Amino acid sequence: MPTHAINLIHITDTHFFEKKTGKLAELNTYDSFQAVKQTLVQNLQKKAPDLIILTGDLSQDTSIQSYKLVAKELELFSCPIGWVPGNHDNEDNLNKVFFKTSLSRDKTFILGNWLIILLNSHWANHVEGSIQANELTRLYDLLKLYPQHHTLISLHHHILPIQTPWLDCINLVNHDAFLKIIQEHPQVQIVLSGHVHLASHQVWEGIDFYTTPSTCVQSKPKSLTFTFEDVPPGYRQFTLYPDGQYKTVVIRAKNYTLKPDLLCTGY
Repeated sequence: MPTHAINLIHITDTHFFEKKTGKLAELNTYDSFQAVKQTLVQNLQKKAPDLIILTGDLSQDTSIQSYKLVAKELELFSCPIGWVPGNHDNEDNLNKVFFKTSLSRDKTFILGNWLIILLNSHWANHVEGSIQANELTRLYDLLKLYPQHHTLISLHHHILPIQTPWLDCINLVNHDAFLKIIQEHPQVQIVLSGHVHLASHQVWEGIDFYTTPSTCVQSKPKSLTFTFEDVPPGYRQFTLYPDGQYKTVVIRAKNYTLKPDLLCTGY
């Protein structure tokens, strides 16, 4: 059980294809991930991660091979790697592959004084997210069981509006039920999501809500309609201290030259 500051890495929305040549909005998602991974490895030379979490949309074409590529790319990390599906994922294929790898099946991690909960917001055949009743019950029970642990909750879909209209209509549809549970448990400090392909931070009832950039294409903040922008992909790093304080930073790929199709109107 770590008594030191915990190094947590958040990676999201890789959108891999069956082949490494696959492109999303004319951007090769495998190559963009390589740029992010290289930056991550360079930055971790002095401090290995205690936990990596992947929050969905790991595949764009839902193929078995795309999930194998994701798992292969993460083999060099010796820490636990937790994961949940996103709206683009096929849960059956994802589970079929990841259950046979070293990636963790756990959706709950206790690291020192911190409780990390991964929630499944995948809603089959929908772009929006929904946390099923059994997952909400699991969340409630865990928060009751560990009232003294500082808590970070992570899922694919964002909960609070991020002032980007085309994205805010495809968030978590039963956010009220989720918010009611965490409002009743003051140990919840952080809610972390992917899905939106951009970095954001909001505070609600004293709880920090974050989203993290994709490892491929990036959405343009505050855009009315589907719009990408030409900024590098990245990941988010948290340093979680035993007393409940923390630091977080978004780190983008260095020396990045790949360009998306900014005229793309959907994916």
